[in-house]
Amino acid sequence: MIELREAFNTTLILDNNLLPNNLEIIVNITPNMKRQKLYNKGMDRLQFYIQELLDNSFFLSSADSTKLNSIPFKAQAHLFPDQPYDHLIAMCLYVKLNSIAEEVFYIDNVTVTSTQARGVSHSFSRQDGGAENLMTIFPEEDIKKYVEYWYKPMPQFFLLDNGLKLITQSWKDVGLHYTDKENEAEIIKLIIPKKKKDKDDE
Repeated sequence: MIELREAFNTTLILDNNLLPNNLEIIVNITPNMKRQKLYNKGMDRLQFYIQELLDNSFFLSSADSTKLNSIPFKAQAHLFPDQPYDHLIAMCLYVKLNSIAEEVFYIDNVTVTSTQARGVSHSFSRQDGGAENLMTIFPEEDIKKYVEYWYKPMPQFFLLDNGLKLITQSWKDVGLHYTDKENEAEIIKLIIPKKKKDKDDE
């Protein structure tokens, strides 16, 4: 079991309010023993996503997306299928981090604690329904693309620049793609030392 702890800042658009927020997350991870060569790069992916794409971004619901159109600044944003309260943030991050890991790791649990929630923690895990739960809760066709957004394994965000534009990168763009050589199973040859002969046997 691996535990990843990170903290990042966001600005929430929540119930017609603009709210600064600091989030601390704990991610409990089970490594896939068959893909040990990719552990370092897999962890770098998770940390890159949190530190580069979540930190200092806007969190808002898809229904509020047009409210940013008149803001004359550039910023990164992430759209949720509903208001971005901590329980939904935990669920979406559980889905996204599992997708990013691409079975190098399995995300068991994500816990979110924020200043706006006054220190109350919200968790989401496999036992709560796993990755499929997000699609089950939000089956509506008009928000489908904002639900599917969290299932994409590549690094994505919405760029605020005269409206919101979806920006998609590849892991190769940031030097964190998995190569064929790294995906090959590692064959370990066991070297068994020969038993030394006793002097009496000579």
